[in-house]
Amino acid sequence: MNYIVRKDIEKTIKKFSLNRDRIFEVSKQNYKQILQKIEETFVFHGETIHWANMGYYNPKFPVWCVDCRDNPSWFENLNKIIPNPKNTVYVLFEEIGRQRPKYWVFEMYLEELNVILSESIVNDYYIISKKYDWLISENHHNIVSFVGKDFHLSPMKT
Repeated sequence: MNYIVRKDIEKTIKKFSLNRDRIFEVSKQNYKQILQKIEETFVFHGETIHWANMGYYNPKFPVWCVDCRDNPSWFENLNKIIPNPKNTVYVLFEEIGRQRPKYWVFEMYLEELNVILSESIVNDYYIISKKYDWLISENHHNIVSFVGKDFHLSPMKT
């Protein structure tokens, strides 16, 4: 299987000498548990995370959607948008061109995430608080969904 996204992320990590203590794939033992917890928490009616940004987020969370086609580097403001920006986050990167989505689940800091999003080929992706109290998703149409409370969206100019 040709994993374009994962290979490109690894290439970016090496090219920019990103610290592996600050950006790493979650273990295979924790992968399913993390993905399941994300879907149980944020996705409505047993759908998969893949369809969540098409209107299937859990209605117990407020959702704001922002069209970022004119602001492709919006993620550079994440440290001003999310609560506790110094904490690590989970990031799910969806593999490109698959019928059934495959996700690469990483744990990282925002500084490393900014490098990955600026320099790697990514399609749909999800940024999740490790407390599972908020989620941010950008889909391949550059629509960003903010799911949860306590976001500071003024840098987004919603």
